[in-house]
Amino acid sequence: MTKKIVVVWFLWVFAATAVLLPVAYIGAIEVGARKGFPDAQNELGRWYDQGIWLHTSNQREAAIWYSKAAEKDNAKAQYNLGLLMEAQRDYLRAAYWYTRAAIQNFSPAQHNLAVMYVKGLGVPQNLQRANYLFEKAAQNENELSQFSLGIAYAKGEGVAIDHSKAAYWVYQSAKRGFAPAQGYLAILYVQGLGVKKDFDEALTWAEKAYANGDKRAIETIKLIE
Repeated sequence: MTKKIVVVWFLWVFAATAVLLPVAYIGAIEVGARKGFPDAQNELGRWYDQGIWLHTSNQREAAIWYSKAAEKDNAKAQYNLGLLMEAQRDYLRAAYWYTRAAIQNFSPAQHNLAVMYVKGLGVPQNLQRANYLFEKAAQNENELSQFSLGIAYAKGEGVAIDHSKAAYWVYQSAKRGFAPAQGYLAILYVQGLGVKKDFDEALTWAEKAYANGDKRAIETIKLIE
């Protein structure tokens, strides 16, 4: 077999595999969803939700498949269904599905439900309940909730002001790469709130925040320099 033939054969096999593998995957998910497997149902719902994998965007169809999996206590599907309901401003049902997922310790749902308690959407406004959920998600290493909890302690929103706890939770979020937390941590180091005043450390975190897309951090950098 000549070198040219080997190359052509390899390219043909590669192209065939590139086509057949996605087709097989799509087929497996479709079959699995129709046989009642919740992970497959959630995935099929996501495809309709996002209009991917040869599926036209269809929110009604997405809701059907999310619901099938959500009723089987699939936390991801419950969360996705909550997102879908929230986007449609059906806050009561969004809060219901976030709650179902939050009970299963699914941190994105815990965070979103906490935000709904902060805003009073679908549930009564309750900052104490919000912070309880933020802490649950924060302990599950959700960087959004870690930052939100830090801000609550810094501003006394539903809790007594505690700069040490504020700095702790903001740091937990910052070290996970969340740019707003990195920028806020830099300010805490500049002001010496909850941490020892340290301009070198402040500059380090401000530069990380700016590099990660927090354009407001440039003001902190200029202030330090």
